[in-house]
Amino acid sequence: MKTAACLRLPIFIFTLSLISLLMISCGPEPDPVEPLRIAYLDYRKDGTMDLSNVVPAAPWITEDVIFRYELVASIDIPAGDRSQYVFGDNISGYWDGVSHSYRRGNGYQIRESVILADIASAAGGRLLNRRTDAVSAELRPGEIAHQYPGYRENLFLLSGEHAMALELVSEGAPAHLSFFPALATSLSRYDYKVEEGVFLLIPPRIRDDVPAVIAISASVPLRMGENLASSLGRLAEDSLLPMTENSPAEPLLSALGMEEIEGSDQDVRNALKISEQSPLLSFTTEEPVQSARFYVSFGYDEAEALDRARRVREGGIDSHRAEIRKLLLTSRISFPDENLERALYWSMYSGYTMVTRQYGTGIWAGLPWFRQNWGRDTFIALPGILLANGRFEEARDVLDTFARFQNLNTEDENYGRVPNRVNNPEDIIYNTTDGTPWLIREAEEYLQYSGDLEFAGEILDLARHYINGALENYVGEDGLLYHDDADTWMDARIANNEPWSARGDRAVEIQALWYTALRSAATIARIEARSDLADEWEALADRGRVSFLAQFWDGETLADRIRPDGSADRKLRPNQLMAISVPSLGRPGSGDFLPPATQAAVLRNSANGLLYPWGIASLDPEHPYFHPRHDRSGMFHKDAAYHNGTIWGWNAGPALTALLRFGEEELSARLIQNLAYQINDLGARGTMSELVEPFPAENGSLVPSGTFSQAWSVSEFTRVLFQDLMGFRPRLLENTVSLAPMIPEALLPPGGSINARLAFGQDEALDIRVSRNPEGVSEYRISRADGTDGIERKLVMSVFHIREGWRSAEFSLGEGEIVIRADSRGNVISGGTWAAVFPAFPETLGS
Repeated sequence: MKTAACLRLPIFIFTLSLISLLMISCGPEPDPVEPLRIAYLDYRKDGTMDLSNVVPAAPWITEDVIFRYELVASIDIPAGDRSQYVFGDNISGYWDGVSHSYRRGNGYQIRESVILADIASAAGGRLLNRRTDAVSAELRPGEIAHQYPGYRENLFLLSGEHAMALELVSEGAPAHLSFFPALATSLSRYDYKVEEGVFLLIPPRIRDDVPAVIAISASVPLRMGENLASSLGRLAEDSLLPMTENSPAEPLLSALGMEEIEGSDQDVRNALKISEQSPLLSFTTEEPVQSARFYVSFGYDEAEALDRARRVREGGIDSHRAEIRKLLLTSRISFPDENLERALYWSMYSGYTMVTRQYGTGIWAGLPWFRQNWGRDTFIALPGILLANGRFEEARDVLDTFARFQNLNTEDENYGRVPNRVNNPEDIIYNTTDGTPWLIREAEEYLQYSGDLEFAGEILDLARHYINGALENYVGEDGLLYHDDADTWMDARIANNEPWSARGDRAVEIQALWYTALRSAATIARIEARSDLADEWEALADRGRVSFLAQFWDGETLADRIRPDGSADRKLRPNQLMAISVPSLGRPGSGDFLPPATQAAVLRNSANGLLYPWGIASLDPEHPYFHPRHDRSGMFHKDAAYHNGTIWGWNAGPALTALLRFGEEELSARLIQNLAYQINDLGARGTMSELVEPFPAENGSLVPSGTFSQAWSVSEFTRVLFQDLMGFRPRLLENTVSLAPMIPEALLPPGGSINARLAFGQDEALDIRVSRNPEGVSEYRISRADGTDGIERKLVMSVFHIREGWRSAEFSLGEGEIVIRADSRGNVISGGTWAAVFPAFPETLGS
């Protein structure tokens, strides 16, 4: 059944606060058509279709695993609690929603355009009103369910599609279910077609930047009309839409009077903020049903929109749920504290929300403002968003995306750098000194996780150009990397000119990154049998390290930067912690940039001066530049506070890496639990803001600020739990898997246990169970989750002793289980031959 006509509808243009109404013709007058009453979308699913064949299930995701995930991951939102949340489509769009409400979030935005403002539903001809009727809401990664008396409404933004879905379920008798999409566009010039049970709205001009062709479909046959009355078969004299052939005209819900139907229609219009002069697209099931799935899909042309509508109608919700489960359950940690486990699920999901395919695979920096691929943000976020959960193919794609934008102009001062920001392929900014060394560091980390030796050659070429460009333009005679005042992550400028937080011309974390990039590049060079390059780069790294210690460390404090005049700027900032965390790509004791005693002193100074229970401040509160409020003060510009006092969520990552390395259990546990609270309950639910003000509000509540969802904030939370709490760091270039668990008693109390699945390589994984008995003895049971499959691996296990530090032992990872027991002080009771690898400093840190 096909029909086409020009939709002569009033324009309804949705913005945040405005509906513009205008009647516009479609150009030349078309032939007269009969007034439209009802369109009929006749889709009957093939009874032979088996969705289990459409949606592949990972063998390690069992029913028990799914049951616990669904139980723990849910965030319950009581009636009337209007909580913000965000989903991503992993292409170029995101959904900004608010529970128990309509039109309070930004809706579905792709690039710079909002294309769907909201969706409402009705049962039995009456609006299911989220504001007044929903008794609760349940937020899960990728979906939100509002519960009504007798009905449930699930809303989804489908991963990997430009499409939203709404599933409506009657928990009692079958009912006529209705669906109302509030499209954020004028439809006055749109053509329409009904094809293969899909309602297509086709704009007069196809755009490259927005998928403007709209396709509406469902799992059951529907009637469509310009309002609720017409979709119920109640014919209006002044209908605006042309009638389709073979449309049934018998009324539905005949027991309802027109006055009641018109009242319901008005309720929907009020909820969705649609004027009475504008059509309300209304879709109602042809028969009473127990459940129905409705889809709004978008395409850049008619064929794409129709193909997407077919695809999502046949398994969109099931495929979406399967993909989310695979994302969150391939690597996982089950904690005794469900709040912590819930925060981990959500940090993994909200981080992945930022993974997009706009210009190749990339990672947005944050929502709503930073929807671009930023170099440093991308590679700080990459391990927590894509490596910890086994998304190695996508991690390689992200590395490839930035590598193709490398500046290869040898005459340019940015020669060898990858971008600071990619707005689009024609708008690329290179003004960052740390983006490229972060990339090279993460390229090695990717190789260690995945074992993908074929990729080493590509990264070697990138590293060679970068190091040559740095030596030509930015490396001094002292072997350190020089840079401008605002070319680090603390890059805020006054009127886009002078820096608010000058950090030239040698910042502490930049030198740690330069050292680590050289070491990583040398590792990659040896894979490619280029020992000449490896020897040269390792010598450069050693030279820079000697100069760094001479210039930055005075025996008590580590400088934040060296000024151009050679003087040391000793402002206390969290950047010095990156001198500990950045070189830490392996097990304890490997690749240290700072001597262990210096690391302990740096941790003591940073924690004593900067650490709050909810994060680490960007500047010493005793410094005259310190600002305790970000953007709630009329006394100064918010950028003055941006890096001069505010707490950045991602800085908790380096802080926790250092705290856990030195066995600081109480502070670590308290900070981890507070970060979990921020993810689960503060601001936008299920994610983490860019910033938190260091001082709480007058009522004692924390004050989030900046973006409501920031990639590196949630990524660092994920990374710390996998890499530092569980201590999991694959070293496949050495055919080794390293484990160095440091699990505070507050997170694993006596009598409790932690179960984890940790992915690495090509479909390899470890199963780990950590239990603690009432006497404080910890037992570690470690086995291959995948079988050996002919691949022999070595396990390097490290255990922390409170006086002696880290001690390690080697084991063969075969088919059997490895069992290790250690008491509360870290004395190994059984299993392995142990050797000291990294000391503890209880006297230094005890103060």
